Amino acid sequence: HQSHYDDDGNKGTNRQTYLSKGYVTPIDVLSIEEARILRGKYEEWVTSVRQQSPASSTTSDGSPIGDLRFKPHLHLPFINDVAVRNESLLSVVKEVLGTSNILLWSS
Repeated sequence: HQSHYDDDGNKGTNRQTYLSKGYVTPIDVLSIEEARILRGKYEEWVTSVRQQSPASSTTSDGSPIGDLRFKPHLHLPFINDVAVRNESLLSVVKEVLGTSNILLWSS
């Protein structure tokens, strides 16, 4: 179990923090550079969606809508790497839930 300091500076496990507060923060999942890279990939994807069918798949500001926004981990490998395969995130989720048997339903 990972030690964690909650918002009040108390040391405990992520599970204890979750059970008492209902959330765990912060969880270091990505470096700043990894976040920049993922943001760039996301923006490239949004641009490609706009170019392929702007009227039916984006809002007036160009943001993806409909099925393209739901469960992106199923069709965007870079989202899958973070949401489904990132061990930093998964280890905290497993600890909080008290099981290694987890399934991502939506992202």
